[in-house]
Amino acid sequence: MQELEKRIGLMRILLADIGNKQAKLSEMESQYRSQLTSVVDFVIYREGDVGNALSLMAEVQSKLNEVISTSGHMEMIAARARTELEVLVLTKRVNEARSQLAELEERQQTLTARLTQQFSGDELSADNPRAPEEATLGDIRAIYDEIEREIARLHKQITEASERAARTIQPRAREQARPAP
Repeated sequence: MQELEKRIGLMRILLADIGNKQAKLSEMESQYRSQLTSVVDFVIYREGDVGNALSLMAEVQSKLNEVISTSGHMEMIAARARTELEVLVLTKRVNEARSQLAELEERQQTLTARLTQQFSGDELSADNPRAPEEATLGDIRAIYDEIEREIARLHKQITEASERAARTIQPRAREQARPAP
């Protein structure tokens, strides 16, 4: 479980780092677009040399293309990291639900044993007043019913999380199965 927590933490740090880098790339893209506009304005309004302007624009466009390409690559990494984080979180939830389920099933067995113990043994009679109080039996039954509902809820949660994880992983598996262009 610690390893899972560690991986989740690392994915969150990676996504935060990517977010910061994407913000910087977005700023750079905006600056390069603004520079292209400024070069055009300079040529038009200040009677600049078209040849120099084209050379400068080619240089700025090259940097802009690099930023756009890097931004696309960062988005690919971020998308994969988000998918991986989702799978890790779902796996963690399933593990936690299974742990809770095991505890509840153990508790249910304990209650069943207590009920069985109270109703087993000698015949109840006036000489052997071992009849459990109705309030105690009602309390035990209420707890037992609550445990049953919680077990059903956890089974449903495990199933849903497992199905969601499978749906999340399936597109990635299809991508990996496709031949490279």
